Amino acid sequence: MNKILKNYWFVILVGLVFLGGIVYFISDGLSGVASAKQIDGKDIAFSINDVNYTADELYDELEPQMANNLLVMAFEQNVIGQTVELTEDQKTDARLQAEELWTSYQSQLGDLAESIMDTAMQSIGFIDHTHLSEYFEFMTARQMIIDNYFEENFDIIWPQYEETYSPRFVSHIIVNIEDFDNITKEEQDRMDEIDRQLNNNEAFAEVAKEFSQDGAASAGGSLGFVTKDSSLVEEFLEVALKLNAGEVSDWVESEFGFHRIKVDSTSYEDMKGNEEFEQSLSTAFPQVTANAIWQEAEKLDIDYHGDQELEQRIKSTLGVGSIEKSDEE
Repeated sequence: MNKILKNYWFVILVGLVFLGGIVYFISDGLSGVASAKQIDGKDIAFSINDVNYTADELYDELEPQMANNLLVMAFEQNVIGQTVELTEDQKTDARLQAEELWTSYQSQLGDLAESIMDTAMQSIGFIDHTHLSEYFEFMTARQMIIDNYFEENFDIIWPQYEETYSPRFVSHIIVNIEDFDNITKEEQDRMDEIDRQLNNNEAFAEVAKEFSQDGAASAGGSLGFVTKDSSLVEEFLEVALKLNAGEVSDWVESEFGFHRIKVDSTSYEDMKGNEEFEQSLSTAFPQVTANAIWQEAEKLDIDYHGDQELEQRIKSTLGVGSIEKSDEE
């Protein structure tokens, strides 16, 4: 969970800075460029295939989207704030993450850090950079709600995900081959010794640490989380997806050398909390996050004062819907 926050804070915050700052770019940025094109006195924001789009047209497109996004952000923060109570350890962890992030941000942006971060924080409903710890608390609580929803709907979601993506943890031992038509004695001896130790039931990870010839060797050959969509060479991935948990392949040839491949686990319990797994699951079932938030909101008996349009806007922007695989995958 913590690694996910560290990986995605920049996307979340800077993406919102862009949306918040587009108005400034349109109204002030273009006017300061001598070569900026105009038609009928209106600034041209961009052109595609010789078709011009004005700043006004771009803003008109973005304004409703920005308004809906800000509405949903406020909605989520209020729902989560009334639903989840964090432990002191979780709050401490959020504070430490905020301090680490702010230090990193300052080192990257220097004097600009405060103004950029303040703009970003305000865009998502927080006062300024001094409230970063609150942002991390919010994200921690949000993930807890999502995790709970997944657990409650495990029997619906997991079988679909497992069948479609074949998630697993994979390790390998690789022997680099310089010329596949002329394997050297040293290369063959290394492969033979690996076979001997594995046949004698030596631990795969220990054999990998001693003999494997890539960066994963120090981690016992672990390549981490793998699915059918992983960016691995075809020959390797095909075998890795066919193995059951605990099984080890024969030698598999790829452009990089010869591999012995092991599937360490296909268990959800082992994947739980893994950042790549959670990202993959979220991509496959984008409705899970929306449904999780909406489910908690319904428990609060929120009064929309008869404004059905407002309620529908929130549901639509959130993306509430049936739990089905994403058509994009």
